[in-house]
Amino acid sequence: MKLFVFLLVAICDRSSSQTIGATVGASIGDILVPQKDTLSNRVISFIASHIFNSNIAPQLNDVRFYLWTRSNPNFGLQLLTNRPDVLNVSTFDRLRPVKVLIHGFGGNGTTDRFVSKARASYLLLGDFNVITVDWSSLAEYPNYARAAVSTTPVGIYVANFLDFLISQGTSPSLFHVIGYSLGAHVAGSAGNSIRLGRLPRITGLEPASGGYERIEKLRSLSSSDADFVDVIHTNAANVLGLGTTSPIGHADFYPNGGRWQYGCLWNTEYDSLIHCSHGRSTHYFIESILAGPKKFLSSRCPSYLKFNLGICGNCQDPIDSYNCISMGEFASPTANGIYFLYTNPTAPYSLE
Repeated sequence: MKLFVFLLVAICDRSSSQTIGATVGASIGDILVPQKDTLSNRVISFIASHIFNSNIAPQLNDVRFYLWTRSNPNFGLQLLTNRPDVLNVSTFDRLRPVKVLIHGFGGNGTTDRFVSKARASYLLLGDFNVITVDWSSLAEYPNYARAAVSTTPVGIYVANFLDFLISQGTSPSLFHVIGYSLGAHVAGSAGNSIRLGRLPRITGLEPASGGYERIEKLRSLSSSDADFVDVIHTNAANVLGLGTTSPIGHADFYPNGGRWQYGCLWNTEYDSLIHCSHGRSTHYFIESILAGPKKFLSSRCPSYLKFNLGICGNCQDPIDSYNCISMGEFASPTANGIYFLYTNPTAPYSLE
């Protein structure tokens, strides 16, 4: 069961009238509000409120933003909110697309494998502004509860930074925010909180689960956070799964059924056995950046069973191509629904 993970995860909700200070000041006891007044939910709330220190106040000044471009691919330039003088002497180009990468629990914005490999791939693909968000001081091991509670205020902080870039002449249409695990919920909070426009796209890589579907006042990534929200589910298992099981975007991709990934029983690469399927979402996405729009083709299908039976067609058949889109960087912004595909057990993961 996911009871242990469920007890650890809590993210506070935020209405448009709430301030960052009010959100940051919330405690575990304030946030763990069960949807139903059942005995099990009472026990969960009681245990959670006694396990964790209720005085969880994220230090948002510890969040950092680093800029990487083809002029500085190997070292990040720190940008500061409301400091146009710093922005103007940096390599930031207001006319280029902006890729914002947000790490998950235990990661960081500079040497983290996901953000470092993704930014390198983007700079090979094109002349992008790549911005990595470093909220590592709030997401460090072993305090998962603090990291989870921090995702909403960190997302608001990110939104303020994006608003600053927009105020300095960057079009909102240029932004694409990509978040992994808890970072996906930070991305959702940012999209929900931005004031000077609307994000055109958020990509959620294995958004963290552990209670988001069962607790009423948790702020998680949703389709309302951007014009197009695409989500890759790779560990959406009801037992011992670390990812959100339900579709939460406009287009939700479930490679190999989305519960467990091929190769994770014998080839865990850089990930531990328990995190292999969870982290595989980042490997797929990073590969997709340079693989092009013809890779990771996925079939729209109501269930994995029907997909396995071939009821939803074959993406290799031109007749069925209308029902197929690419998973990852080149996902079509008009895609809508649930998509399935198979992958290889080792890299390269795309079958084509």
